[in-house]
Amino acid sequence: MLFNLSQATTAICASMLMLFSTNVKAQTRDRAAFFASPQAIPEQYDKDGLFPTGRSLPFGFYSFGGGTENKRGEIPDMDQRFYDQNQIAAGRYVNMIGPAYELNKFILDDAKRCKIPCIYSVFSSSELETLEVDGEVMSKNTFDAMAKEGREPNWDHVAQVIKDIVAKVADSPWIYAWNVPPEELRSWSKMDMKMLDVATKAIREADPHHRPLLMYLPNHYGAKTMKPFFPSLDIVAKGAYVNYAGQKTSRAWVRWTMEQEQIAYPEGIHFLLPEMFQDAKPEEREMIPAWVRHDVYCGLANGAKGILIFSASRRPNFQCRNLYLNCYLEIAEELNGSRRLGEVYLYGEPRNDLKLDVIAGPATVHVKHFDSQKDYSSLSFLNLAWKNARYLTIVNSANEPVTAVLDNLPYGSDIVLEDLTGQTGSCIVPEGNVTLTFEPLEAKVLRVMAQQEQVQAKKELWSSLVRKGIADIGVPVSRPVEWQGKLLRLDYCPWNDSTSHYYANFAGQSYQRLVLAGTGEPVSPPLALNSLPGTVFVADGLLTVLYPRQDGGFASISSSDLKNWSEPTAVSVPDNALNPAVCRLNDKRFMAYETKDGKLALATADSPAEWSKAADTGLAGRAPSLLSAENKLFLVFTDDDGAKIACSRDGAQWTVAKDLFLAPAVEDAKSLTTFPPALEMLARDADNHTLLSASIALQDNILKVFYSWKKPDGTVFLSRAEGTFDFSAVE
Repeated sequence: MLFNLSQATTAICASMLMLFSTNVKAQTRDRAAFFASPQAIPEQYDKDGLFPTGRSLPFGFYSFGGGTENKRGEIPDMDQRFYDQNQIAAGRYVNMIGPAYELNKFILDDAKRCKIPCIYSVFSSSELETLEVDGEVMSKNTFDAMAKEGREPNWDHVAQVIKDIVAKVADSPWIYAWNVPPEELRSWSKMDMKMLDVATKAIREADPHHRPLLMYLPNHYGAKTMKPFFPSLDIVAKGAYVNYAGQKTSRAWVRWTMEQEQIAYPEGIHFLLPEMFQDAKPEEREMIPAWVRHDVYCGLANGAKGILIFSASRRPNFQCRNLYLNCYLEIAEELNGSRRLGEVYLYGEPRNDLKLDVIAGPATVHVKHFDSQKDYSSLSFLNLAWKNARYLTIVNSANEPVTAVLDNLPYGSDIVLEDLTGQTGSCIVPEGNVTLTFEPLEAKVLRVMAQQEQVQAKKELWSSLVRKGIADIGVPVSRPVEWQGKLLRLDYCPWNDSTSHYYANFAGQSYQRLVLAGTGEPVSPPLALNSLPGTVFVADGLLTVLYPRQDGGFASISSSDLKNWSEPTAVSVPDNALNPAVCRLNDKRFMAYETKDGKLALATADSPAEWSKAADTGLAGRAPSLLSAENKLFLVFTDDDGAKIACSRDGAQWTVAKDLFLAPAVEDAKSLTTFPPALEMLARDADNHTLLSASIALQDNILKVFYSWKKPDGTVFLSRAEGTFDFSAVE
């Protein structure tokens, strides 16, 4: 069977082509033994903590909210800092604040506000970004100068200064680890190693909670150079800046880096430190998503237990910052979001019983380090057993496509191979093997399991969801729509780019803009629309925004690139239409909207410019959201009891489901039992919070529910939940 999981379409394979002779069938394994695996994280690990004492995989950035476009290391104004931090902290998928340098004096307040623990730097001051003792800055240069003068620091004073700094903050619950100063010490320098010994012992003595110690080690250090730093340090954190190291076309440098870390200190906590600090050439920018995904998943496939990116800082001439940032945030959600892949990398048990043989493309790649060269398989392959399944991470480090056969899988017509991080769905693999094709630098995370276990896993995926704050980024206006592979939503503008102030109205106009659903990251300039909410949909290959005019009518604008917009065009929309939501079913467009008397109506159109008189749905509510799936229309709306979903085949007859049905949650498909936990929690919390709106979108077979709610103090937040939904079960 040739199953190209790198293609953008979903493949559901009903039959397979046997690749090998019956000799392979003779190797059929004991299914029970194959799927035997850990079922849960041991109880001693903190449910809300980070590895190694907690259950979550650490994922964070250096310089969280730091820097400006004028100067790296410059402290931005508070509005800019909070905006950048809220963007990164959205959803709490990024669960660690890395060393903050110039922001170290703010880091505990930032950690508390964002509810994310930090790596605290033992600095004398943020201005120095290191340690000062007896009027001298502790640094490599200082140590070299002292050595020439035949003297050393007063090590007792050094130790006491460090103890005093640590003691002042040691009781903070927002410290995950300590960043030991000064960075980039040299193992061949006697005074550097004395500094390491004194500093680490002083921190351990002053910290009653025994939190781990970290120091950045330079990108070029190998295992021999790093070995003397341990076990004084706990976290092995060597730079893996592939492009910066001149290894742009030899990205197996990441694999070499993780190998050196493990040789240097096998018992350590191994972090991957990928890069985000220099621009790509214009012709290379389209490669950034592949670079980021390769580097992170290659690190994880080769033993990384934490991801710490250098860095989130704004800096001059770094036009690719947002592109890099969004790619890393996407992976953070894969690891620490609803799929919980981070748990797999931390607590899954390694197995070596599967074969992966390259049959086309380069079988090996090589890495040069100074005068030596190391050859590796072009495919990194990690095979982990977890919760009755196998999780396979396969990363192509070659700059060419590679095809390989995955063999020794159990036999059975119910064995499913599922692509967890791509867009290609799942495939039945009954004959024990499958052929996989990898694009250059492509990373795949695959899950092998029996179909009945896949169903159970999807139920658990949804049932474990909790309300996740996205950030105070304004009131969501429209149902998200998929556009060129991204999920976009229309929001009221929370950010004025020219004045850097939070605002809702400017010069008598209310502005709205398109943002990425889930992060609030702007993807379009502000659009000067009327203050009433608009909606966004795709029509004739263009992204179209439909909005109410100030004179009471409606207009639309369209764009093919989110930058250049057409002139407003008048649109015929039924009178009294509020909060319109548009979707397409077969060849007809439907618009659900709220009337002024609180009813929900549905209009139809053959053209996006002219809508027919609407029919009453028989439903009452507000903030409708419309979606088509399984040849049916689904309408999500809110009323005084919370949020509801209704279904119709023709738009005329509607059935209200009290709850959303998650496949297959119960034996009787008509028994709808579970509302998304976030919405259910919100409805029960009505005494303190007001549900403003709920909207739905379907992307990559995952139902995503977005909802806004208002606190008693008037603060508006946007949150979401997601999971697998069986639309076919709702009639």
